[in-house]
Amino acid sequence: MDKMPNSEILFTYRLAAVFKLIGVITAVGVGYITIWEFGPTFYRWWSAGFSAIILLVLLAPWWDWLPVNNPEKLAHSLLIIGLGIGLISPNAELLHSVFQPYQDLYAFPQFVEILKFTPDQVNNIHGFGQMFIIVPVIVATWQYRLKGMLWVMPIAGISYVLVAFLMPIDAFNWYFYAVRGFVLLGICLVVGLVTWMLVDMMRAEQEKLSIANQKLAEQALMMEELAASRERNRLARELHDTLAHSISGATIQLQAVQTLIKVNSDEAVVELKDAQKHLKDGLAESRRAIAMLRDSALERLGLPKALEFEATKIAERSELNVDIQITEEMGLPELTEQAVFRIISSAMNNVERHANASQMSLHISRTSSSCTFQVSDDGKGFLVDAAPRDGRFGLIGMHERAELIGAELQIESQLNLGTHVTLIVPT
Repeated sequence: MDKMPNSEILFTYRLAAVFKLIGVITAVGVGYITIWEFGPTFYRWWSAGFSAIILLVLLAPWWDWLPVNNPEKLAHSLLIIGLGIGLISPNAELLHSVFQPYQDLYAFPQFVEILKFTPDQVNNIHGFGQMFIIVPVIVATWQYRLKGMLWVMPIAGISYVLVAFLMPIDAFNWYFYAVRGFVLLGICLVVGLVTWMLVDMMRAEQEKLSIANQKLAEQALMMEELAASRERNRLARELHDTLAHSISGATIQLQAVQTLIKVNSDEAVVELKDAQKHLKDGLAESRRAIAMLRDSALERLGLPKALEFEATKIAERSELNVDIQITEEMGLPELTEQAVFRIISSAMNNVERHANASQMSLHISRTSSSCTFQVSDDGKGFLVDAAPRDGRFGLIGMHERAELIGAELQIESQLNLGTHVTLIVPT
């Protein structure tokens, strides 16, 4: 169990417990309004309300509120305990209601006049509360698939049979109880099987979509790398046609100057000026090429917005949910911004390619003495001290860039607990 329980499953089970509690409160309230006494209805229904409250307490996100080492294990443990209580509590509530005398309510004429139920009918109606076991059967099958259904169905059946031996002989019409049990458990089995098949189909489709998204992301990265390679080749050709020619021409003219300066100083000056012109042209070409090599998003948007743009692109081409919190004014030197952009972009690309995460956050903040850039994820993590595979994480390059600008790079990661990259740049 290396992943948290499905949040939708937890929400569904919590909602069922809330509705159960609302039903108990409604029943107690209607009984009170009918006979204007609180005790008789409360004594008959309190166990159902109590079990609903226990479920809500168990299903609360304690793994988020408490400092636990293994939140996934705690979440699954509480959910499994909650499923067991959801299976057993309806039978315990039925047993409690049977031993709570109905005559206390039946003694009030206005109650009998409004409901017109016999004690036997009311007891049988109470038994329908056992329908709640359908909920944990669905939840267990939804979360744990066939394995979940195979362990909840025996618990549901055994508890239904055992409670019959604990009830008074005259508590129910036993034929009715047997037929109801057969129908109830049959419905649970059918619903569990349908849920299992639907969940399996849904997860198969999700796996296909995940594979397709991964392939699309890889193709997008490949296209970006191909575009970058083409751009580098174009710049290489342009530099060869301009900068290399300029430097070559200047070199030849300087050699001519060396020869002429002893015999004809005026010609040497002319050649020297031409060489200077060639060098100036070459310098201008090199500056233009360097400007083109700079990241266009960084040039166009500035550092914070450029990083936000990169994070948004990653979110669009992958299944990552990205939380972005940025401070727009950094005030860093140009070369420092380029290094920071490369480091944080590498960290975000690592999350997309290697972390197998569902959440990523990009937080940028500034104080009077430093700018802090943080990239975090909830992925599989890795051992920071272990030597990374060649070229996989780019940690060495990130550290080298951080050292060049005098920044502090902190990388924290644990297996199955995600990774946190923090870059602190002094201002």
